[in-house]
Amino acid sequence: MQIVDRGIILDKRELGESSLLITIFSENHGLIRGAVNNRKSKTLSRAIAQGNQVEFCWKARLISHLGTLTLELVKPLSFKIFSDQMKMLMLQSILSTLYVALPEGLNENALYHETEDFIMTLASSNEAM
Repeated sequence: MQIVDRGIILDKRELGESSLLITIFSENHGLIRGAVNNRKSKTLSRAIAQGNQVEFCWKARLISHLGTLTLELVKPLSFKIFSDQMKMLMLQSILSTLYVALPEGLNENALYHETEDFIMTLASSNEAM
């Protein structure tokens, strides 16, 4: 099975010595979890930051399996937010809430677009909150 979509990185955790377990809130497929190999790659490490928007390809034999992810950075928004502590806390709280509250694989298209707009607003506002 293969899923190609766009999403926002919610969480990343170490998985072994050279892999990461990434959770993405996708536009058309809800929460997607997958393993990313070669976490020490410079281009990959820049893309894998919470709040960044990525295009991804998830592959697994069955939908219930932990698949592998290939990522491509679309909008690097996290670096604009992490310089302001209040914005960073706001981003962390919304991403953590989505990570805990959403079930895996349930399409939440309207919530995805609201979350995307919220993150874009945080990244684009120049004044400190």
